[in-house]
Amino acid sequence: MLKKALEADPVNKVLVGNLGEVFFRTKKWDDAIQLFQKAQSIEGLAGDSGLKTRLAEAFVMKGDLPSAYPLLQELVKENPKDEYLLFLHGMTSSSPGPAIKSLKEAIQLKPDRKESYLALARAQAWEGDIATAKTTLDECKAKAGESPDIFLYEVALYLRDNDIENARKTIDSAPEALRGNPMTRLFQAYLDLGDRKVTEARAAFESLADNGDVGSRARLGAALCMLIQDDPNLAIEMCDEVIAKHPKEVVAHTLLGLGQLKRLQKFLAKKSLETSLELNPDQPAIRALADRLGGR
Repeated sequence: MLKKALEADPVNKVLVGNLGEVFFRTKKWDDAIQLFQKAQSIEGLAGDSGLKTRLAEAFVMKGDLPSAYPLLQELVKENPKDEYLLFLHGMTSSSPGPAIKSLKEAIQLKPDRKESYLALARAQAWEGDIATAKTTLDECKAKAGESPDIFLYEVALYLRDNDIENARKTIDSAPEALRGNPMTRLFQAYLDLGDRKVTEARAAFESLADNGDVGSRARLGAALCMLIQDDPNLAIEMCDEVIAKHPKEVVAHTLLGLGQLKRLQKFLAKKSLETSLELNPDQPAIRALADRLGGR
């Protein structure tokens, strides 16, 4: 009905917004993106900040952060004191510096948005400042109380800092409901792998491979276990599946290259490792390996 109404009145902003809301509620992100992109090309709707914000939100919900970021850059310039836009801008930034700046400004304007603290902690960890990230999480807990999101971020920070002992303690002391969370099970599999319980870790990763929330990371964890167990064929298959869905997944290209190297496919391995380095140049060990392959 809304589509028919828009055919009769294509510049009606209320109709566009209502149809977009239907797409959001039914998680039809591509339809929402198409709708709001079309609105940006219609005289009378083009440049509307509300519709442009909805377009950015649709990209975020789809997971296409690179497409959302330039839209949010424009919106923040137009509305530098809009807390929500600053939050989205920080969350979609492609480097930690701008993310931290925007998120701190967003928190100053609205200190009770839990998601801003979580995004800030992630950006601070991304920058390598684990201690400050933990402090941010503590501030978040003080304002919002304990929650599954904060628990998972806390464990992730311990793992990122290679603090295996505290990561394990945090998981072991969590309520049963949290220990059954797919992300918690993924973290536990990482811990098992760190303890060289490769068979147990692989079984856990494979049990999560089709889970929509953690499936790709679980497949990569399983691929790593397969490489450790000298099973490169299955590892390559897992990596190919992840790359098909996420072409810019750095770890997938790295593990793919290592699997190809185990199969003595040096040309393919070098190509995969170089792709990984193009996506993330800050991998000195992988760069050294790619350079050694280049001399053969």
